[in-house]
Amino acid sequence: MRKKVTKEREPKKRTTTSYVLKGVAQQNYDIRKIRFAMEQLSRTKDLPWYEDAFLFVEKLIKYVAIPSAILASILPISGFISSYIERINQQFIESRYLEYASELLEVGKFERARNIIISLENQKKLNTKTQYFSSKLASLEAEERGNNLEEAVDSLSILILLNKEPPIFFPNTASKNDLVDLYLSLIDVEIENGQYNNVSERIKAVRALLPPNIIAQREADILLRDAHLAILEQRFADADNTLANLVKRASNNSLFMGELRFLSGKSLMFQNKNQTALVEINASVEIFKQAGYKLGLMKAYNNLGFVYLSMKKRDLAIESHETSLSIAKELNIRRGVSRSNLNIAVIEKGNGNVSRAEELSLLALADFLDMKNQLGIFAAANNLISIYKDRGDLLSALKYAQLCFDTAKSLSDIRGIASAAGFVGDIKRQLGVREDSLYFNMISYVMYRHVSDVTKTAIVGDILTSLSMQGDSTEINGAVDKLKLFISGMGRPDVDIGELPVGVLTDGQGVSSGEAKGG
Repeated sequence: MRKKVTKEREPKKRTTTSYVLKGVAQQNYDIRKIRFAMEQLSRTKDLPWYEDAFLFVEKLIKYVAIPSAILASILPISGFISSYIERINQQFIESRYLEYASELLEVGKFERARNIIISLENQKKLNTKTQYFSSKLASLEAEERGNNLEEAVDSLSILILLNKEPPIFFPNTASKNDLVDLYLSLIDVEIENGQYNNVSERIKAVRALLPPNIIAQREADILLRDAHLAILEQRFADADNTLANLVKRASNNSLFMGELRFLSGKSLMFQNKNQTALVEINASVEIFKQAGYKLGLMKAYNNLGFVYLSMKKRDLAIESHETSLSIAKELNIRRGVSRSNLNIAVIEKGNGNVSRAEELSLLALADFLDMKNQLGIFAAANNLISIYKDRGDLLSALKYAQLCFDTAKSLSDIRGIASAAGFVGDIKRQLGVREDSLYFNMISYVMYRHVSDVTKTAIVGDILTSLSMQGDSTEINGAVDKLKLFISGMGRPDVDIGELPVGVLTDGQGVSSGEAKGG
């Protein structure tokens, strides 16, 4: 039986048309893949553009099925570039931290500089964007709660530096408006801490560094700080003019109008125009109540307490400060709690409740020291001076007078230096330390004369004349030499020793009338 032999079928020849059709089909398939890949990519938000690009390449390779050899060669390159960019960004952050730490070292702020370096080491564990927002959170917490004003200043200053000429691949963390907010926050913190010279420079920096269109949008916010600074520097005409101009812009913003009425009341309060101050501050209270702005209410009730105290309405003053204290506790704002405690202490002292006044003053001082709130430290120590002087505890009074003096020096507050030096000089006189008494009273005299306080200059001048009549050449000349060192160390060329009413020594045993040149 013969086997059936089947002829092997020849493969079918492909025509040009079949090649074209298959190619078109493959192309359409690839296009669909690419579109799908791009749709996936479009869902990725908030990534730097270079990460978007790498992600695009990676997913495109995956979906279009580029051979694994090509895939293996491309993806490590993208990872290398990404890590390189992160390293560049880290180096930029490190340079800004070190730049700021160097600035602190130059002005003798060694502890703060050390903390910046420690902070930098901790930040290195985070990626660039997380570092930025970690710093921003720390600054907001310090500013809002008053936990540490120096920490707030440092955090905000570094954030501003991080927005100054960053590398091309640095994450886009802050818009121009965000940068304005950083500057305004820094201004608010420095106003809170009595650093008024810095505030003037910050306001100039905002206007110089930002585009005119951004400045125009935020002009009212900037002018509000201008007005506040003018009030604190007792330039009341400037403040009133600025506030009057701002009122025209605030018609559609009730909260902003509340801030204006509050500052207007503060200006009037400082000028002892109590009735009109009461009207303005009460108006701000009503606006803040309607807006539910408790932080505004806290500071408004605080100032109402000052006005009522000035009007000798002590019960209403305590009631206002206790309301402010209650709001501060509710909001967990430590600086507000400490300030209210101190203000209540001042009133309690006037009411004769000295033990209660001492207790609240010490509590407030401890908090202010911990927060490094210089104005609070000065105010609390100042209240304790009078408590201990009245009690006859001169050594305790001297301790707090010296603290006041050192705090005023660190703030470059001429009037504060004059006041505190006068306290130290008076206590030293009572303790029989004549040369130190001469020295501190000389400081007080020069500072009061510099701020043109004629009355207090005359009072301290009489004290100096009396002390010099009891002294000898060694004491007077020693005090003058220390005064020269103090003035030169202030770094204030506008402050001149001039002539001192201490008499001119003739024979080491007495003095003749005349004026001694301080140099």
